[in-house]
Amino acid sequence: MLDFGLGLGFNYSALSAAIQRYITRLSAAADMYYTTDSQVSLPSDFVVRFSITAVSGGATKVILGQDSSNFTCVLSSGAVAVFMGGAQVCISPGDLVTDGYLHTIEIKRSGSNVDLSIDGALFSSGSSTAPYLFSYVGRTSGGFFYTGVIADIYAESSGNPVVSFAIDAAGSVSVIQNAVDPLNNMTRVNQPLSATELYTLNTATTPDQWGNADKTKIIPIASTGQQALYQGQPVTYNSQPVMYSGA
Repeated sequence: MLDFGLGLGFNYSALSAAIQRYITRLSAAADMYYTTDSQVSLPSDFVVRFSITAVSGGATKVILGQDSSNFTCVLSSGAVAVFMGGAQVCISPGDLVTDGYLHTIEIKRSGSNVDLSIDGALFSSGSSTAPYLFSYVGRTSGGFFYTGVIADIYAESSGNPVVSFAIDAAGSVSVIQNAVDPLNNMTRVNQPLSATELYTLNTATTPDQWGNADKTKIIPIASTGQQALYQGQPVTYNSQPVMYSGA
């Protein structure tokens, strides 16, 4: 967690105007994805969180995946669905995340109860004791490649952080570092340099938005009340969370 306790009159707009990060847009047509060094397995209580942009229609697009029995995806309807142990555990209403905005998805299990939240709002609950598994970001072992942005992947198991992938490095950086476990990083696959661009956070707009250098690509942030992130880590000021303005 980043704490900007500057002791000077905090101005988040001024700070965030200087916040930049690289953002990668995956393309299913080009079979772009990431692969982890080793499988991520969450066998008991867990939290999985990530940010995405998405498109509807076409084939199923996998966000985090292992195989045909274990994956989280955006269906052709635009719904977000979670499959564990071969069963569909949670599914959101359609087209909540296909508006071009950056949405935050959270999947949380306590006991056998699994909750699916989008931008802080609970949309679906189910039950599963199967482990949550993934070795790929942007596909499963059988394909189903993703189109859109996947960023700020975080997972914890029984309260212990397992992975934290900001995915905010330049396209020339082939290995995405895991901030909590240097032995399990991610590698880009089939990603040309043009898939990744430098974006700047703009909080002078409502909602806050990321924009590339010439402002031809804008990604509004949909999450009302979402805590601000910098290099994948929550931002605080004097130990208090700094929030995006949201939509």
